[in-house]
Amino acid sequence: MTGKGMEASSSSALQPSAYRPLAVGSVRPTGWLAEQLAVQAAGLTGQLEELWPDVGPRSAWKGGDGEAWERGPYYLDGLVPLAHLTGDPGLQSKAERWIDSIVVSAREDGFFGPATNDDWWSRMVALKALIQHHEATGDERIPPLVERYLRHQAEALPGRPLVSWGRVRGAENLLALYWHMERAGDELRPLADTLLAQVVDWGAWLEEMPAREVTRWWDHMTHVVNVAMGLKEPATRYLMDGDRRHRRQLDAGLANLDRWHGQVHGFFSGDEWLAGTDARRGTELCAVVEAMFSFEVLLRIWGGVDYCDRLENLAYNLLPAALDARMTAHQYHQQANQVLATVANRDWTQAGDDCTIFGLEPNFGCCTANYHQGWPKFVAALWMATTDEPGLVAVAHGPSRVETDVLGARVQVEAETTYPFSEEIRYRIDPARPTEFVLAMRVPGWCQEPELRVNGAPEQVDIDQDPEPGYLRVRRRWSSGDVVELSLPMAVRMQERPSGGVGVSLGPLRLVASPGEIWTRLPGSPGLGDFEVRPRRGWNMGLAVRPETIAAVAMVERLGVGSPPWGMTTGAPPLGIEGVPVRVWLPGRRVRGWRLVEDDVPPPPRLEQGVYEPDVYGPLVPYGSTRVRIAEFPNAEPSRVGQLTLDHTPE
Repeated sequence: MTGKGMEASSSSALQPSAYRPLAVGSVRPTGWLAEQLAVQAAGLTGQLEELWPDVGPRSAWKGGDGEAWERGPYYLDGLVPLAHLTGDPGLQSKAERWIDSIVVSAREDGFFGPATNDDWWSRMVALKALIQHHEATGDERIPPLVERYLRHQAEALPGRPLVSWGRVRGAENLLALYWHMERAGDELRPLADTLLAQVVDWGAWLEEMPAREVTRWWDHMTHVVNVAMGLKEPATRYLMDGDRRHRRQLDAGLANLDRWHGQVHGFFSGDEWLAGTDARRGTELCAVVEAMFSFEVLLRIWGGVDYCDRLENLAYNLLPAALDARMTAHQYHQQANQVLATVANRDWTQAGDDCTIFGLEPNFGCCTANYHQGWPKFVAALWMATTDEPGLVAVAHGPSRVETDVLGARVQVEAETTYPFSEEIRYRIDPARPTEFVLAMRVPGWCQEPELRVNGAPEQVDIDQDPEPGYLRVRRRWSSGDVVELSLPMAVRMQERPSGGVGVSLGPLRLVASPGEIWTRLPGSPGLGDFEVRPRRGWNMGLAVRPETIAAVAMVERLGVGSPPWGMTTGAPPLGIEGVPVRVWLPGRRVRGWRLVEDDVPPPPRLEQGVYEPDVYGPLVPYGSTRVRIAEFPNAEPSRVGQLTLDHTPE
């Protein structure tokens, strides 16, 4: 993580990473991603300081007498990259005021932040924001502030060790230390040893996975946000000792989470403790954005395609689903099968009655402060630099432009695409002078037959196995005007679930049935409003598709990315499912006995074989475009009577 004003030192004893992240601002969003960040800047993120006292003028992180723990740093951790990726001067000014207050708060002994709170944990988040600010601006106040604070920790931690949240989330602290060590060398290596001795060994816990059922008691180790943050901890141990065992433990742990708590949307449950595989269980928004950051760190250190597949799954499904299309309200817990986002007494492991509504601060304010990091950090992580040879790597896909130095030459590469809503990506390469380097592009795990062209000519597709499998590498002397075209064919796929139901995917997109949406503002709600969301029409639809033939019978309709990008614009009230970028048509039928139980969708019923009325083709839409939906379906043999023709024929 090399900042604008400093070069990494070769004296650091850290293990080499698979890829090197680029400084904040090196990667910019274009196309629909640029609009997505503009929507965020105009929405709750850009207005939060005026609407929510916890990050307002009285915040203790600004020198006031207000909130003094994690909420200010959480907000700043997303505000800083959003401000610099959008170039929004208003947001940049807001971020600067936070940074200036933190710099002024630093004591002679190196400690900084509110005098009313000395918790190590909240400062771990503040360090992340300070480092991003330095990378984006070159502010030379930040490196010495970070170093003085780390030296303070080296003296203080033996007598005042990490506890509670800091102990389970200490990987964030280690990342700041490693950022310093890459620049200043190995002098603070003893602090790394101290931190690693005090931080929970998440690799060992994940590999064992003692929590294999719905959690019914409080424990830091089953708290879903702690688990999401803990995913990166084995990689921080690897950076110190180079032991590949840490990666094996993590991969085993991810498989355990999939098995015991995996949801049809591709992420694990937690409402707000680990909660099993039932599609009624919730997943907290904080866990979504923290897992995104964990996977960004993991793919930087280890480069694994699976980590990036999981990252894209979160960014292109769960993140947009937990926010309204204009990003003016968010949800605390989302359910895979969710047809009522209402105030109700549901069976959560730990949550209030309002945790599925969309608003300013449903249930608890951590997500109000923390979700802002999701989109901007994802954009910043789309591109990284190769470390085994000069070059750039597209680790995740989306419309973007990267500009950085390669072998002393300024190089710009633009990825023109509407991915994940389409299969094609066109890379336009523009070096300041002809330069030889490698352009690497990830092939997602779901893509079986990628196609590649360089300046219009087919290129032999050879997916590299070194240093990491799953990447296409093109090595050549690049000149301005060179074009690389990558095609990632997306087949419609079916996933079987423990319930007996099924899920459906198209490339990185999870597909759902939407019953439309009716939004109702709750009287007297704060900020930009709290809303309940109900279905506009019947929701209890099943599929009638054989898994082995789903790709053949599905009809994919690509409608183009509208404004806002995920469609289903919220208003008062919003309109149905208009504006979605993709629809996939599949045969199905009404499941008449499938009814709500205590405001929740029960598990999909097992459908008996028999002679049914004709199946009817119906549309599935992206998970991220919906706030009420069915994602886990009952499935049956196609009707012996056949299928009705479509009321609407996809173009």
